[in-house]
Amino acid sequence: MPSALSPRIWRWRWRTWRSWPGARRRLVLEAYALLCLYRFVVFALPFGVLAPRMGWYMAETLGCSLPVPAQAQADAIAWAVRRMADHTPQVSTCLVQALTAQNMLKRRGLGSTIYLGMATGKNPETQAEAHAWLRCGDVYLTGQEEMGDFQAVACYALDTGVRYRPVTRRDWGVSAT
Repeated sequence: MPSALSPRIWRWRWRTWRSWPGARRRLVLEAYALLCLYRFVVFALPFGVLAPRMGWYMAETLGCSLPVPAQAQADAIAWAVRRMADHTPQVSTCLVQALTAQNMLKRRGLGSTIYLGMATGKNPETQAEAHAWLRCGDVYLTGQEEMGDFQAVACYALDTGVRYRPVTRRDWGVSAT
């Protein structure tokens, strides 16, 4: 198996890049740039400063299915973010990927909801684990592979219209006491 820095791998990557249409290339470059930007933002800013910019706290966008063109755009964004997350020079965590995809969706007029969750592990002595995932319409775009192991504790709705609903404690399965 050749290393990732071998000339053969780079030739293969270059051929793949050239075979893509221009719209896909622009989408991938946008995803790469935003992943790098949001990695810096998440590292540099405290969460209290970042959170208000993520959208309405404890609100969700509606989970209805999107029209076919909008769904195709959302799927292309999810593909570009997941593809470029493996190629950034720094680690692109789940929160960085969710913020990147949310920004790209917003720029195209599509609303989304970021969910933040904590691990539902049985051992209280283990270190707490957190995860973030993003939903657009009725489809999860980022973080869907691991979201089953986490309990959502917060969500942030960022919609281009007024279509969101507030989340009550009852929706999370938490008692109101």
